[in-house]
Amino acid sequence: MAPAVVPTGPRKVELWLKIMVFLLPAFFVWFLLRRGHSAMQRLIGFGWLGLLILLTKA
Repeated sequence: MAPAVVPTGPRKVELWLKIMVFLLPAFFVWFLLRRGHSAMQRLIGFGWLGLLILLTKA
């Protein structure tokens, strides 16, 4: 049985996820909580969600 490969460094955000986080962040930003995504990727995703929430309240 081959040993499991453990990725080094943050996981790359796929194009489909970038597009969907931009268009529908309330649903797709949660995928950034998967193991391997960096804190910066999560900050950008949840920051975008927060900004959209603030803009809809104004």
